[in-house]
Amino acid sequence: MLGSSALIMLMIVFARLASENHAIIEVTFYRNLVGAICLTVLIASDPRGFAVLKTTRKMDHVIRTVIGLTGLCLNFYAVKLLPLAEQTALFFAMPLMITLLSIPLLSEKVDWRRWAGVILGLAGIIVIAQPSGDVNAFGVFIALSGAFFTALVGISVRRLGSTEPEIRTVFYFFTLSTLIAGLFLPWYWTLPTTESLIYLVGSGLAGTLGQILMTKAYAEAPAGFLSPFHYLSILYSTFFGWLLWDEWPHEAVFIGSAIVIASGLLTLYLEKTRKKQVHPQEAIING
Repeated sequence: MLGSSALIMLMIVFARLASENHAIIEVTFYRNLVGAICLTVLIASDPRGFAVLKTTRKMDHVIRTVIGLTGLCLNFYAVKLLPLAEQTALFFAMPLMITLLSIPLLSEKVDWRRWAGVILGLAGIIVIAQPSGDVNAFGVFIALSGAFFTALVGISVRRLGSTEPEIRTVFYFFTLSTLIAGLFLPWYWTLPTTESLIYLVGSGLAGTLGQILMTKAYAEAPAGFLSPFHYLSILYSTFFGWLLWDEWPHEAVFIGSAIVIASGLLTLYLEKTRKKQVHPQEAIING
C-alpha cells in the first residue's frame, strides 16, 4: 500500500508535468492507453486467457467508463488549477461522498458511527476550501467535482463487483476510455517531445502499477488496516509540490487534512468497536 500510494501520486505528478504541453484529454488518452496495453499483457499470460473478458453487462461497463473518464479528467485538470497538496486534500472528500451516495444508490444504511465520521470529515473539507479566504474557487469546484465522480466510480464498481472480476472491469475501463479519449485527439493533438512523452507514458505506467499494487495489498490485508495508509498521499503531494513547483500549502490545508484524517480514523475505530460488540451475539445466535 505504501508503494501504491507513492505510484498513484507519481501518476498525478507526471500528468501535471505533461499537461504543461498537452491538453488534459490527451494526457488521459496516454494514461489509459498504457494501462490497456499492460492489462492486455496480463490477461494474455493468464491461464484463462481472454475468456475472462466475456460479460453480459456491457452497458454497465460503458457507464462506469464514462463516469471514470470524467473523474480522471477533472482530477488531472484540478492539479493544473491548485497546488498539488491542496488538490490531494480536497480529494479526501471522496470517501465521504461514497458514504453519502451509498444511501440513495445502493440502499445502504448508514449508522451514527459513519454519520459522525462524515460530519467531521465535511468540516475538514470546509476548512481546506477556505470559503471566506483567498482561494481559487473554480479550482476547488473542479477538485470536488473530480472527487464526486470518483465516488460515483466506487459505487459503480461495487455494483459491478457482484458479477465481474476486477481485471475485467479495469480492462474495459482502460480500453473504452482510450477509445473515447481518442475521439477528441483530432482537435487536441499535440506532437509529444521526448520529455513530454516520458511524462505521458510515466503517468500511465505509474497509475497502472499503483492500481495493481493496491489490489495486491487488499488481497493480503484487511481494508480497515490499509485505509489509513491512503492519507500518506498528503505527505507525498506536499513533498512533490515543494520539490517541483516550489509550492507550500496554506496552513488551512494541513488543519483541514488533519480533521479529515481524524474523521477517517474515528470511523474505523467505531466500526471496529461495533464489530467486537456484535460478534459475541452472532456467536450465540449461530450456536
